[in-house]
Amino acid sequence: IGVLATTAGVALALSPVISGLMIDTIGWRSIFLANVPFMIVGLLLSIKCVRASSPSVKKMNILSQVFLGLFLSGSTYLLLEFPRRFMFSELDTLILFACVLTIAGFFYSERRSSVPLIPPSMIKNRTILVCSLMSFVANFVMFAVMFLMTIKLQSIQGWTSAQTGLL
Repeated sequence: IGVLATTAGVALALSPVISGLMIDTIGWRSIFLANVPFMIVGLLLSIKCVRASSPSVKKMNILSQVFLGLFLSGSTYLLLEFPRRFMFSELDTLILFACVLTIAGFFYSERRSSVPLIPPSMIKNRTILVCSLMSFVANFVMFAVMFLMTIKLQSIQGWTSAQTGLL
């Protein structure tokens, strides 16, 4: 937990500065390339250091993964597109309906699976459930504030990306 907290703290402090400088010097598309070295290091470290926690379990709940992936893709699309137009098109309505169906399919698949993605014991444990929800809410609020402050400082105050990152 200490390594995770330290890494998250360093990333939280350095990311805005580095990304602000990258946007001002190289352009905003460079942000997508910034993750590539970290992904390579993470992949190499996980191959070398991480062992399977339960080698006897060889099955995977592919159906739940597909349902969850489709739900997250559709809901992300809706969250990105809706604010731009402030109304639903026919396609948006169809995607919203598909999201409802896929999340229902996810829960149905999870209940029927012998190897669920989210073990029922975790959901039934009130401490884990409350801590997970509180962590989600705290992170959501933190990133929402960072996002909105960035937009305010750059769009309204006229700051550059580097100046905003240094704040």
